[in-house]
Amino acid sequence: DFVIQGGGYYPNGTEKISPYGPIDLELHPQVHHLDGTIGMARTSNPNTATSQFFIDDGAQRSLEPGGVDPLGYAAFGRVVKGIKVIRAIAQVETMTKFGVMKDWPVDDIIIETITIVAS
Repeated sequence: DFVIQGGGYYPNGTEKISPYGPIDLELHPQVHHLDGTIGMARTSNPNTATSQFFIDDGAQRSLEPGGVDPLGYAAFGRVVKGIKVIRAIAQVETMTKFGVMKDWPVDDIIIETITIVAS
């Protein structure tokens, strides 16, 4: 009932390092965190997004400016086909892995293909 997050680590817990460095926070007032919205994960510093992303499992208006963070979280896409896959991922059993990684799936989930459609 919140988000599924991925992209930042290999299955063995090794962090993925972005060859491009951090991405500055970019927001647009007409882009909202609706069900299936894809956004950039980051630290509390707004300009630290790298390879981690999240997909909203239901509308998450608290991720918009003025919500849990005054600046909000960047959204850059939306799942338009395959939302049932998102629901299935959101329901998997999770655990703490590598001593500190909370909500890590017991069985690894790997995105093998994705299609990007420009609007």
